[in-house]
Amino acid sequence: MHLYIKMPIKLSQIATLTVLTGILLVAFQNCGSAENSSLSKSSGQGGVTAEELEQRLKAIEDLAEQDLRCTSVSECAVLPAGSRGCGGPSTYLVTSNLNVNLTQIQSLLAELETLAVQYNQDNQLVSTCEYLMPPQVACQLSLCKTTP
Repeated sequence: MHLYIKMPIKLSQIATLTVLTGILLVAFQNCGSAENSSLSKSSGQGGVTAEELEQRLKAIEDLAEQDLRCTSVSECAVLPAGSRGCGGPSTYLVTSNLNVNLTQIQSLLAELETLAVQYNQDNQLVSTCEYLMPPQVACQLSLCKTTP
């Protein structure tokens, strides 16, 4: 059994919907593929690739996670990492203020941000421009951890 609902629709409404659908199709035609195709691009001037940025971030994450010890949440650090197309960090890293490599981690994160900003500009990347909130952290079982 089929149920049909009759709704009076004017020809002008159909035309408007058709035009809007066409605009949306054109607008989102390359959504996702443009960013993915540019991920392997370099700046063309000796800049880094997206893969290199990801490798650097992974190495910094590994360094940050080597020492997460704490006795209170005040010893936990949330550090911004990378850069989004519209600005602001692309992610956050959690480590301990007691981490013996903290100064090195902060220096590497500053370098990563500079490279990411340049990469974004060179490849004309944009993002959603929404602010990425830093995670909440807690000192659980003497380790700095993110909380849900």
